[in-house]
Amino acid sequence: MTARRTTISIFGKDYPIPPKGLYAGVPGRGPEGKECRHCEHRQVAEYSRRFSKCRLMSDHWTHGTKTDIQATAPACEHFKEKEK
Repeated sequence: MTARRTTISIFGKDYPIPPKGLYAGVPGRGPEGKECRHCEHRQVAEYSRRFSKCRLMSDHWTHGTKTDIQATAPACEHFKEKEK
């Protein structure tokens, strides 16, 4: 499996590729170095497999991949640190 590209080069300038999924905010606007997997709002939903979802968007969840989030996506502005 290859790593997912995070930028695309257009005419010599690099632009970020936003992660696919249903996020409550814009990934990358949260604290530096934090990811969705560090957030209290992330929930792992178990159906036939395990899927990461954002609890803030639970009203819009489906049983499909379009509402999944990537645990390794940069944190958004709604980031809240998990309690240990």
